[in-house]
Amino acid sequence: MRIAFIIMAHKNPSQMERLIKRLSHPQFDLFIHLDLKTDIEEYYPLAKIPGVRFIKNRIKVSWGSFSLTEAVLSSMKEIISNEQRYDFITLISGQDYMLKTAQEIYCYFDKRKGKNFLYLESLVSPWWIHGMKRIQKYDMVNFSFPGKYKVQLLANFFLPAKRFPLRYVLYGGPRAAWFTITPQCAQFLIHFINENRRVKNFFYYTWGADEFIFPTIIMNSEFKKSVVIDNDFLYVDWSQGGSNPKILTSDDFEALDKSCCYFARKFDSEVDANIFDLLDKSTEHHVPAKYKSESHAV
Repeated sequence: MRIAFIIMAHKNPSQMERLIKRLSHPQFDLFIHLDLKTDIEEYYPLAKIPGVRFIKNRIKVSWGSFSLTEAVLSSMKEIISNEQRYDFITLISGQDYMLKTAQEIYCYFDKRKGKNFLYLESLVSPWWIHGMKRIQKYDMVNFSFPGKYKVQLLANFFLPAKRFPLRYVLYGGPRAAWFTITPQCAQFLIHFINENRRVKNFFYYTWGADEFIFPTIIMNSEFKKSVVIDNDFLYVDWSQGGSNPKILTSDDFEALDKSCCYFARKFDSEVDANIFDLLDKSTEHHVPAKYKSESHAV
C-alpha cells in the first residue's frame, strides 16, 4: 500500500521540513505544491529528502479563489501520470502537523483500501446558513480589475441567486477542502471538471469553492458508496470564528494530546514553534509498542 501526499505550501520552509521529516515513511511520497508567488529557492533543500518532489505545474494561489482548486487538480494530474502507482492521494497543508506517527497513519489507511475520506459538515449544520449564501451569491474573488466589488454588488442586486447547474445535493464544510481519495476518484474529478464547464463556471464565481466542489461531485457519483465521512481524522479549532481556524499553540497542547485525530491544523512556527517539540515528544511517548518494534514495517 502506497500513499501520495500533496502538501499545499506557501511559507515557512523550516516548518515544512519538520512536517516532512515527521511524515517520512518508505511507503509515502510527498509532492509539494509551492504557491507560484513564493520563491522556490528557499525550498530546494527539501528536495534532497528521500520521497520528496515538487509539483512542476505551480499555480499562483489566492485565498478564497478558484486557484486553490486548480492547484489541487494540477497536482493530482501529475501524481496520476507518475509511473508509481498509489492506493491513496492525501491532500494536506504545509501548516498541518501530525498527532500520530507515520506508521500509525500508514496502518489506518492500509486497513481501509478502496475507501475515500471526506470531512463534511452535516446538511443541517448551522455552517450551511453561511455556506448557502456563498453558493447563491456571485463573487469576483478571481478578478483583479478596478471596480470589481461594485460589479459584484450590482450583479447580486440585479441578477437572480446563483443555482447549481445540475440536480445535485450540495456538500461541503470548513474542512472539506482537505481529503484522502483513491487515484480512481481523483481521475474522475479531473475528467468531470474538465467536461462540465457549467459546473466549473458556477464555482468560479463562488468564494472558497474548494470547500464545496470536490465533495459535491464525489457525493453525487458512484464513488459515494465508498466514502467514509471521518471528521475525527483532522483536528481544527474554529472557536475564534471568522474564515480562518485558530493558530494552534502550546496552550492547545493538552487538547491536542487528548485528541484521537491523526493530523491537526493549523500551525505557524512564527507564532509558536515550541508546540512542535511538545507534539513530537507526545507522539513518540504514546506510540504503541507494536509500532515501536516494527518501525516502518510494511
